[in-house]
Amino acid sequence: LSQELAKRGATVLQFAVVEFLEPEHWTPLKRALSNLLSYEWVIFTSQNTVRFFFEAAHQQRLTLPFGRRGPRVAAVGSETVRALAERGVAVDLRPEEFSSAALFESLRPHVPSKKVLLPQSDRANPTLVEQLRQIGAQVDAVVAYRVVLPQAPDADLLRCIRSGQVDALAFASPSAVYNFAEIVGRTWLRKIRSQVCWASIGPTTTKALREHGVSAVEAEEA
Repeated sequence: LSQELAKRGATVLQFAVVEFLEPEHWTPLKRALSNLLSYEWVIFTSQNTVRFFFEAAHQQRLTLPFGRRGPRVAAVGSETVRALAERGVAVDLRPEEFSSAALFESLRPHVPSKKVLLPQSDRANPTLVEQLRQIGAQVDAVVAYRVVLPQAPDADLLRCIRSGQVDALAFASPSAVYNFAEIVGRTWLRKIRSQVCWASIGPTTTKALREHGVSAVEAEEA
């Protein structure tokens, strides 16, 4: 994204507001990995989930049984699909729209009474799990990674943002929005929210921005 913006003449400042860490407790994920053949579907909602899921398997020296005899795979987002393809995993179901709501609608005919594994972040929205269980899916939702605040945000960039020296702010996840608000401060957020163009990667991120009183332009494709 930075490269494409720079090609079009933008000066891009990368302000880190999220850090991804391993789960505090590995046991649920490791148990799920060891019993992967007991699941009929595995759902991946981000490339970070794919990364930590396979790192955990590597640590256990497990060869995951995806393929003809293994569970079917659902994924949302082109980067998630690409991350799976790099690991030799074909995706059986991929909604056209980049959202959890579209993912649920795609899964609806396939998962009633099925056993489903949903690896996710510790901040994942519970809506998808609740919807799947309501239609009879047996869902195991396990934490694959944690989303935390960076220990030392860039002080110079923080001053730049607070003083209104940026023209646009682009967000790629709800976690980025929530952490940005915490780092910048809600008082400063109110001061700058009408001074810049806010951009969102998709509807879930747009919703998080709206919760902070911000109106954003949204990408048609994440």
